[in-house]
Amino acid sequence: MKAIQTLWGAATGGHTQPPLMWQLSLHFLRRTFGRVELYADAQGRAFAKGAGLVYDTVHELPPPRTGLERVWSVGKLLAAAQQSEPFLHVDGDAFVRKAPEAAAFIVQNEEHWHHGGDFYQWWDAVPFRPVQGAPIVSYCFGIFGGMAATEIATACRQAVDFMEAHAAKMIALLDTHPCAPLLATCLVEQIWVPMLLKEAGITPTPYLRSGRLWDDAVSKKFFHAMDGKRSALVQDQVQALAQHTL
Repeated sequence: MKAIQTLWGAATGGHTQPPLMWQLSLHFLRRTFGRVELYADAQGRAFAKGAGLVYDTVHELPPPRTGLERVWSVGKLLAAAQQSEPFLHVDGDAFVRKAPEAAAFIVQNEEHWHHGGDFYQWWDAVPFRPVQGAPIVSYCFGIFGGMAATEIATACRQAVDFMEAHAAKMIALLDTHPCAPLLATCLVEQIWVPMLLKEAGITPTPYLRSGRLWDDAVSKKFFHAMDGKRSALVQDQVQALAQHTL
């Protein structure tokens, strides 16, 4: 199994995770998997060069044709859609110290959403609809991939094609809610792609089993290092880890 990462600079206007996090993430991937490949657009390649990130192979990743760059999941879905051999995609703020056990479809962890109101207007933009008020099962794609590379690639390509075909409706929704890009990302990446794979008889295998993501992140020592707004991990802890690692 190879490891891959995506630097889709257009998705965030160049505001990626700090270079130090990427350096650590790549370091652990190199130590764990050996082979690490990057999928990036021009802006992402410039970031990688400036951060001193060296990959075995760098693949060109074009932006979406219809301006969906505000939905940052598109970049990693485009990368996954190109895979034909077992892989694990790892975000630049995820530190994987141990390779997952072989499974058809690996996800970071299972989550349960309870949303209503504004969130549900998004279901009109995608071809599925849960019962309003009922818990929604999603799967975090901080890491994802697996042995069923062809099937995962097909599902990711189908999701991107749908977004591009219905871009006008989805883009119109991006300004309706401060968390709209996050909602779009979660709907397509974390909910719809797993649904497509479940329809093909492929069920997700979580890397983190407890479902308590941030407790696991802390106990696993920086597994998924986010800023202080989303976890107990802070930048000085990441710098301390770097001093003992890099």
